[in-house]
Amino acid sequence: MIDLVLFDMDGVLAEVDKSARATWLGALAGCRAEDVQQALWDSGFDDQGDDGRLRGEAYLTAFGQVLGYPLSVQEWAEARRIATRPKPEVLSLVARLHPRIGRAVLTNNADILPGCMAMICPPVATLFGGRIYASGAFGSAKPDPAVFLACLKQIGVRPEHTLFIDDRALHVEGARQAACHGLLFTSAEALEAELNRYGLLRPVAEMSA
Repeated sequence: MIDLVLFDMDGVLAEVDKSARATWLGALAGCRAEDVQQALWDSGFDDQGDDGRLRGEAYLTAFGQVLGYPLSVQEWAEARRIATRPKPEVLSLVARLHPRIGRAVLTNNADILPGCMAMICPPVATLFGGRIYASGAFGSAKPDPAVFLACLKQIGVRPEHTLFIDDRALHVEGARQAACHGLLFTSAEALEAELNRYGLLRPVAEMSA
């Protein structure tokens, strides 16, 4: 029996335009978007936030040093907000989950992200409340099975009672290795069919009644 649906963020609940984020950060720091791309992502720097090697203020300080600009947490969140577009067709499925089914987010990101979600993507913050988790807080990143186990331990749900949804097959396989049910996201329509197959969705008519 499924007690919890655990969602990935980027690519599932929202589309993320990394180039828009790089352009905004470049304008802030007075450099080209290509330089931001190289400094933060191509270099592997941001992976240190995802896997928890850099956390909290240490992550933000190092981020600013790499960027060449002393970034505030509000500016970091604003760059994410500009790049993030929620997917209403997927969020409507989250809202249709049966009340008995828990919902949570596990995203590869720095540990400061959950506290910024209300600014970055208000619809996701509203739907998931305090159950938004970043891999950096657990000292590992997807697809490592350990990050799923650590997250679910904090939530208090067994992995075999969890359905994990991600748009990357490697991450889905990591969840399965942690004994979760795993589902590869391809479209909202396919997701709706799978959630119905598991018996997790309320009918649309019930939602409008």
